[in-house]
Amino acid sequence: MDISIKSNKVVIVQSCDADDNLYIYSGEPKSIKYNDTNKFIKDIPMLFKNVKGVLLNIFRYNPKNEFKSNLHFCEAIKAKMDEHNIRHYFDSVKNFTHSLLFSNSKISIKTRNKVLVVVGVIETVQLLEYEYTENGYKETTIINLSINIQEDSKIAKEKILCSRNPKKIILVGNPDGKELTKFLRIALKSDKLIAFDYPPSCNSQSFINEWTKWFMDKTYTKYFVMPSNARTYILGSKIDGKNYSLITLNSLQILPFSTDITLRKLKEDLFKIKVVE
Repeated sequence: MDISIKSNKVVIVQSCDADDNLYIYSGEPKSIKYNDTNKFIKDIPMLFKNVKGVLLNIFRYNPKNEFKSNLHFCEAIKAKMDEHNIRHYFDSVKNFTHSLLFSNSKISIKTRNKVLVVVGVIETVQLLEYEYTENGYKETTIINLSINIQEDSKIAKEKILCSRNPKKIILVGNPDGKELTKFLRIALKSDKLIAFDYPPSCNSQSFINEWTKWFMDKTYTKYFVMPSNARTYILGSKIDGKNYSLITLNSLQILPFSTDITLRKLKEDLFKIKVVE
């Protein structure tokens, strides 16, 4: 039985928070569903033999007892993809979603210009500011704000924009925050505003076309969001019983990151601290 996907473009593999399945999207009305992770990995060579690349948004996926962790599952996928020379890219949930927003907004801005993404939750908003660079969108700021929909919309606008002057503002709501989204549409109303009541579907030919362009030419970064550190990490060492910080990797640091340090021979182990933010 031929299970190969009949597409000469990129396909998307995505997990869903509502169930334990993996879904494969190719722009067709019907997705392919897998609930057996071992079978998915076994099928990779045949499944993706015709496609230009595979974009994976699966970092929230819980493989249960079949793999020790999501990391082990992703490593198994990567090994199988590499073995069969299948182009692939693992993206974070946030970067994938914001790339989707940029693509659906059809924005086109110059380097060093900024875009503000406003994510409405229920009583709070998350602000994420991006600067467009020759390598793609670089996240520069992330802030959480409390918003009272009973207050004057002008006050909310001042809280959100402050001294910022983005070229575009992208507002995205969610099903549980309809009143907040409605309020924010009024507060942020301008020619710069592009609003979505809900995050758009990734199973669209336009989104798939944009990622196909990137897979074939990595200098094409029109809607690419650069990977960055999600939290602060500190690598340190104990010397004579005292802790010393050797490297601090701040949140929003663009990845991959590399640096060189010179140490004397250590008598004690290195340690790593993860700072949750």
